Amino acid sequence: MRKIIILIITLSTLIYSEDLLRNLDNRFAINIESQNIIRSSIFSNPHEINVDNISKSPIKPMIASLAIPGFGQYLNHSPWWKTALFAGVEVAGIAGYIVWTNNADDITKEYENWADEHWDMDSWINGSAILLSDIQSSGYPSVNDVRIDGSHHITIIVNGRYQSSLDLLTNPNIDYVELRDWDFYEGIGKYDQFVAGWDDARSNWEIVHKNIKDGEDELIVMTPNKQHYLDLRNDSNVLYKNAKFAASALLFNHIFSALDALWGANKNKELSYKLDVSIGSESNYEIKGISVQWNL
Repeated sequence: MRKIIILIITLSTLIYSEDLLRNLDNRFAINIESQNIIRSSIFSNPHEINVDNISKSPIKPMIASLAIPGFGQYLNHSPWWKTALFAGVEVAGIAGYIVWTNNADDITKEYENWADEHWDMDSWINGSAILLSDIQSSGYPSVNDVRIDGSHHITIIVNGRYQSSLDLLTNPNIDYVELRDWDFYEGIGKYDQFVAGWDDARSNWEIVHKNIKDGEDELIVMTPNKQHYLDLRNDSNVLYKNAKFAASALLFNHIFSALDALWGANKNKELSYKLDVSIGSESNYEIKGISVQWNL
């Protein structure tokens, strides 16, 4: 039973590790000073290296579990459920990460295709002033974000050069192509400035009251096509967050499996370990340091 579990987790790690590492970002950065650990725990003299000491050292199951959760427990002859637990979390985490990421990618393509079909640059340029006039004349004079010259812009390509959509105000007849990148797909759903680009904006707009913490409710200009677009983006973002949670679970599964393997290898000796986690300045997910100490 143990050999089967180890075989499964090994194959899973080899198959999917490249995909995981390619998608992980610096929020899952980890730093382990393994050289200092080895020197302080195995050798009384760091210049004397003994292969037999390494093979018998508790560092071996620790490194094994750090690489493949559950493997160190297998080497320690721990209860089978420990190996199964860490290996099971690893398999579930890898599967969850891949499934959630693939589903999120599919929905991302879906909402991008929806925007390509229902949001038009010419409609935005030529219809923003008209739509703004209709909204204000309908009893919403405070709504003034529906305009080309707002606080945001769309990147356009003119003769192979990147320019701002604000340039269209002074030269509306230039030959251009809009750059439909990540910022574009975020902006057309997030900001009212771009609502006139939706093909149902002139005929089917409505004002939605959005609750904010301070001050009065924010007035959002919404259309059915824009709402559907936002729903798809939200579904995609939820799945991406789930995938990042799975990646975090995989990271901590490696850490805790390694610590448990270290503890199991020293169960008859005094052992102390400390896990220090510090939060990075750019992300709440970044692990900047891990300290492991023990006495043999």
